[in-house]
Amino acid sequence: MKDVLVRIYNNGQVFLPNNILGYEGEHIARNIIIKMDNFIDGVAILEIDPKKEEVDKYFLTMEKKEDAYVLPIYESLLTVQELGMQLVITVDEEIVFKSEVFTFKVGNSINAKDREFLEEYASYITKIETKLTEVNNVIEDLNKKVENGYFKGEPGPQGPKGADGTMTFEDLTEEQKASLKGEKGDKGDTGEKGEAGSIGPQGERGLQGEPGKAFTYEDFTEEQLTNLKGPKGDIGPKGADGEKGLKGDPFLYEDFTPEQLEALRGPQGIQGVPGQDGKDGTNGIDGQNGTDGEDGATFTPSVDENGNLSWTNDKGLENPTSVNIKGPKGDKGEQGIQGIQGPKGDTGEQGPQGSKGNDGQDGVVDYAQVNAYIDGKIGDINTILATLTTVSEVSE
Repeated sequence: MKDVLVRIYNNGQVFLPNNILGYEGEHIARNIIIKMDNFIDGVAILEIDPKKEEVDKYFLTMEKKEDAYVLPIYESLLTVQELGMQLVITVDEEIVFKSEVFTFKVGNSINAKDREFLEEYASYITKIETKLTEVNNVIEDLNKKVENGYFKGEPGPQGPKGADGTMTFEDLTEEQKASLKGEKGDKGDTGEKGEAGSIGPQGERGLQGEPGKAFTYEDFTEEQLTNLKGPKGDIGPKGADGEKGLKGDPFLYEDFTPEQLEALRGPQGIQGVPGQDGKDGTNGIDGQNGTDGEDGATFTPSVDENGNLSWTNDKGLENPTSVNIKGPKGDKGEQGIQGIQGPKGDTGEQGPQGSKGNDGQDGVVDYAQVNAYIDGKIGDINTILATLTTVSEVSE
């Protein structure tokens, strides 16, 4: 039987070429193989939703094989009609990827108990069921004895009283000391002023200072000099007339200084009466119109592919010098920010059902190997049963 392939894209979308699990007549488990556009190496977990109220969701860990994740389809998966699944990948216990939920329909499939080759081993199955019943009976008997206190012995004698322990504050750890410290209290009221202390002893005599400098008149401050000034004295007697001076030159206008002339200027006079407006003169004769000037030249620019700017004109005049206006190539810009992922596209229609493949060859059952395996399991059960029986007998 072919495996079921699931294709998952980077944005979590899922493509199912075939969404049906189990076909009538099949009895060999197939695998679910999940392939991704960009394989993420981590722990792949498949969340299974049986789509049934009385059955809870559960999780199965997928096996990593090369660039894919693989999960065998156990028969327990095929007990419902529909299965919802979602791939979750974790790296260092953190989820790094989640796919969208995809759904499988469960078709008709053969249950393990319906396989023909198991009829040959009905006797073995009966033996195993019988042994398991015996084991369960022994275990149930032991549990009842434990509940009834069968294995509980008499209490032992009272031990001697231990010595009284003593602990000082220094024996506490820093954490214990810190835990004993309460919250900071409110600020207390200001206490009363204490009495003045007694006068202390006289201190030692200090070192002799440097000799002082002579105090001069310049050392006085302005305030000190003012305080030294006495009251105003009486007016003294008139002094004798001095000798007659020489005759002076006459005082001219040019002898005044600008400040003196400004001081002699009188106040601003009153505004005079405005004079009458003058009469308009006669209009002059209009001049003749000049001849029209010639049209100016039209200069047309052009730029070639190398960035050279040149000019032409329609008057045959000298054109401006050509210049190259193409600058040097700029540095490559930084990588732009990745754009926002576009909206999820609609799920495409399901493709047509492929044609049914040819029936496979019947498998060959190695009955000797099956017999040996079942005998081994029965031997293990016998060993467990013997041990439990011995424990039960000793307890009695």
